[in-house]
Amino acid sequence: MRLTENHRRVLSLALAELEEYLLRLERALTEEPLVGHLYQEANALQSHERAESIVKVADALRGQVGELARLLALEPVRHDRFDLIWAGLSAHWANLEELRPAHLSSYGPLKPEVAGFLEVRLSLLERGLERIENILTEVEDVQANRGGV
Repeated sequence: MRLTENHRRVLSLALAELEEYLLRLERALTEEPLVGHLYQEANALQSHERAESIVKVADALRGQVGELARLLALEPVRHDRFDLIWAGLSAHWANLEELRPAHLSSYGPLKPEVAGFLEVRLSLLERGLERIENILTEVEDVQANRGGV
């Protein structure tokens, strides 16, 4: 079937987003929930027999997306996790800056000992993010020298 490039692009993007949702749905229903110190997920459906039914339907829908892609000769939409990691790093760096006592004081006064404690701890977190940034920069440099990323 002949499609214009615009039609092909719109179809690819919309179907890629549907497929991404279905893949994330399957992952959410089959993998263990994430549990951290301040971030915790729950999954009420995980052990429920209905979860398996949803995974089967999602898998069938992904098959239909694949068939459409094949029949219409659609190109995949590619996302590199490297870009997501960079974006997340930037966002969290900005979020940590907003937690500095100078910014938190807009929510009310902070005791000097709390402000000092936060400054030290936030600096440690930022240094950790800086280490991640340095690693990403090294990877980017290596990829640039190879003609990638």
